[in-house]
Amino acid sequence: TLTLAGVFYTWLMRAQPWRRPPYGRVALTYLLVYAVWRFALEFVRDDNPILAAGLNLPQWVSLAIIAASLTWLCALRRR
Repeated sequence: TLTLAGVFYTWLMRAQPWRRPPYGRVALTYLLVYAVWRFALEFVRDDNPILAAGLNLPQWVSLAIIAASLTWLCALRRR
């Protein structure tokens, strides 16, 4: 996870090398990518029961994290 955070930090620094990424952007990017990965991975796993709309609990939590991360990243972008 620390390696992945370093990759995101380097990627964000290359986008705007003259300034630091806004506070929290690296962590939010990590949360977003992890939630998308976890959401997709849960389709392969078969140990969690289906909760609603064909999705299980970890997928619903991942969707909530994706929505929160995107909302917060958009708010950071507007600053």
